Amino acid sequence: MDAIQAAGGRHVPPEICPDRESLTAHMGMMHKFCIEILDRESPESLRELKCLRLVDVEAWREDSPERPIDLWRMLADLHPYGVHEDPEAPGHFPMELIAVIRQIYWETLAHHRTIQRLKGLLGLPVRSDLPREGYLTVSKFYD
Repeated sequence: MDAIQAAGGRHVPPEICPDRESLTAHMGMMHKFCIEILDRESPESLRELKCLRLVDVEAWREDSPERPIDLWRMLADLHPYGVHEDPEAPGHFPMELIAVIRQIYWETLAHHRTIQRLKGLLGLPVRSDLPREGYLTVSKFYD
């Protein structure tokens, strides 16, 4: 556990998910959101519908070695399309709905990878391979 914690801070703020149960509930809510959207929207509307993710460019978190804005800039670069930082408004990330769903999928993969890393430290077998995409292409989320 110390080895994983030493590799970097939390990326889910503790005020949102302070423990495993709240993380599981949060992920369940996100998965239900994705299912509802995918049932309702067309591939075209997933690109047309947009939201704005606002990230404070000055904020730091005590439990993380990096600023949230630096994390979001890295994440935006990972997306093939659908999210970018507005060059005229630092910290403003317009996102197509398809990018929001892709982001949730990548977060799910990253949480599964954390479980695999913990199992490895405990000497337990990993039972499935995860695709190396999204967050998992970045070594701090995979190694």
